[in-house]
Amino acid sequence: MSTLLIVGLLIFLAYSLSQPSEKKSAKTPGDFIPKGRGEKVTPLDRGNMIRCHNCGCFFSEARVVSKVIEGHILQFCSTNCRENFRYH
Repeated sequence: MSTLLIVGLLIFLAYSLSQPSEKKSAKTPGDFIPKGRGEKVTPLDRGNMIRCHNCGCFFSEARVVSKVIEGHILQFCSTNCRENFRYH
């Protein structure tokens, strides 16, 4: 009888240790908390992405720097790119 009780206890312990103790919820980017900071990091709303006419990088529509060249409105990621743009 005691052998049966010990075997049952061992089976119970093996089963309980193999199961996760709590279900983890799906993480979203806003749930990430950097170590030592204690504040939530929320993802940026990038809105519409535009490609820079000079360097080719993509950037947010909110950061656009425009220049009119020969009747065309060209959009750049920075004033540096706008100044360095060479129209062919």
